[in-house]
Amino acid sequence: MSNRLFTANGTRYPFSELTDKQGHFQQEAYDRLGIVYMSTYNLWGIFFGYATFLSAFVQIFLFGRQKIWSTIQHLRQRKQHSFKDRLNVLMSAYEEVPLWWYIALFVCCTVTMLILIHTQDLYIPWWVYFIGLILGGLTVVPMGFIYAISAFQVSTGTWNELV
Repeated sequence: MSNRLFTANGTRYPFSELTDKQGHFQQEAYDRLGIVYMSTYNLWGIFFGYATFLSAFVQIFLFGRQKIWSTIQHLRQRKQHSFKDRLNVLMSAYEEVPLWWYIALFVCCTVTMLILIHTQDLYIPWWVYFIGLILGGLTVVPMGFIYAISAFQVSTGTWNELV
């Protein structure tokens, strides 16, 4: 069992030969070395990584959508029925953080990241950053729901590598 990548004859794949000193892909070297081979252990790990990630969305759609919808409805009515439990009664003495603070923090982080993307060699276009933000936002509810009901943290590493 190995998680390394191999050539057709079973030796380690020399990835350093696929790029030049500037980091550009060399098609001639790839044609000479051939395709990359993986162990079945690695392939099954990738398969189940994708299956687990996508099953969280299916789980939410099939079994959790009513609960999420009722939670959204409850949050809309929360303004009239706030400060009922002990923690909320204690916290009611403190002023709530304004929404614009969170928006300002988000804008500062986004501007900083876009500047870094533009000035540094990060090898991603600016629009990929926004796609990442959107995908991250879409995965918060299903992954949080699964973790809340089962204490199982769904791995997103394989999916992030694909994106």
